[in-house]
Amino acid sequence: MIPVGFPPSRRARELAHDLFRVVREFRALHPDMTDAEIRHALRIIEMEAGGNYTRNVMIALYIVTLLLLAGVFYLLLGSE
Repeated sequence: MIPVGFPPSRRARELAHDLFRVVREFRALHPDMTDAEIRHALRIIEMEAGGNYTRNVMIALYIVTLLLLAGVFYLLLGSE
């Protein structure tokens, strides 16, 4: 998440510029690539870089999945 009210640092702007250049060159080589594929690739980068938002979402999904499985087992085994 980007904090509101804080301008990006010089390094952040430089990295964004480099990523833009790489994506532009990649799209020139692969003109059939969609915007969704680019967004997905950027999410993968964020996840591999340890983005807090992505990690928190994955933890929440894991917990919800465990709770749903526990509920299903309770309904299946507890109803007998």
